Amino acid sequence: MSIEDSRHTSPMNRPHPSSSAPTPIDDTVEHKLAIWQSLAERRSAYDSLLWQTPALSMTAQAFLFTLTLAPDVSRLGRTVAAALSIAIAVVSTQLMSKHRRHEISDCLILERLEESLSMKEITGVNPHAAGVHRRPTDTPYPDSWTYSFLFHRFSPTQLSSFGLWIIGQALFAVADIVIIVLVATGNGSAFN
Repeated sequence: MSIEDSRHTSPMNRPHPSSSAPTPIDDTVEHKLAIWQSLAERRSAYDSLLWQTPALSMTAQAFLFTLTLAPDVSRLGRTVAAALSIAIAVVSTQLMSKHRRHEISDCLILERLEESLSMKEITGVNPHAAGVHRRPTDTPYPDSWTYSFLFHRFSPTQLSSFGLWIIGQALFAVADIVIIVLVATGNGSAFN
């Protein structure tokens, strides 16, 4: 057999039979549960990454912020530290947003799987459902309209933690911009 003949019979050059097309996954409860478990673990990993990002970012920014305010650091050192802190704020915001997007995507897929598995009938609630299923429906004082209104509308638990961390990153960036301007205009001695 010549080299040319073997090239025509190698697996790379053989036509793919139609049987090599991907086969659909059986629509059984066992397969759905296996997919649900994998997605739930991945969603949990994204959630962990999402909240590790601001913690590490805040640690780095706090260190750099102490450098920008230290009296014994040169003007150039203060400017570089503030610029690095701005970069960390921007990068952290992007990374948090990316992890959040993936986590929400997995959560929506999980919600659909939970509906197809009738999990609400088994547990009373779909674990990954959005909206009223995630919020408490009973208050300690169910007869008090005022308490109920204030509890559900203005409770700190109703604020988005993700949104608050993004605002925190923006505040760090604004403070660093102010420091850069003060140092550049010669008013950095205010920190001494």
